Formats: sequence, C-alpha cells, structure tokens
Amino acid sequence: MFGDPVHLEQALINLIKERRGANPAGAPAVQLSCHLHDGQCEFQIVDHGPGIGNPAEPVRPFYTTNPVAPASA
Repeated sequence: MFGDPVHLEQALINLIKERRGANPAGAPAVQLSCHLHDGQCEFQIVDHGPGIGNPAEPVRPFYTTNPVAPASA
C-alpha cells in the first residue's frame, strides 16, 4: 500500500468540505466515488460549483474557494 491512510483520509475530508462549500444552494449533492484501475485507486469528487480558476491553487496549503469567515475571538 502506498500513502499514509490517515493523511489520505484527511485530504478526502478537506476536499469534500471544500466542494460542499462551493456547491450552490439547491444543487445536487456532492458525489464521491472510488474506482480501482490496475491495482490503483482513483477518487472522483463531483460538485456543481463554479470550478477553480487557477488549477495550481489547490496545492497551496489552506487554499479555499469558499468565502473566509472572520475569525472569532
């Protein structure tokens, strides 16, 4: 097995949360699927949001397309 299961789980949680936040109100639910191809997993997350303007942005730590709420004291 390649990859740390704990980090993979957290990455998927973060992606799903991000996509749920980008999904417009009333849109179909975000979908997650996993397919095996030649012994490797391929994850697909589908939403109905506006998409990512710059494909390089999601690799930046703490990047989000969601509006940032003010920090509470």
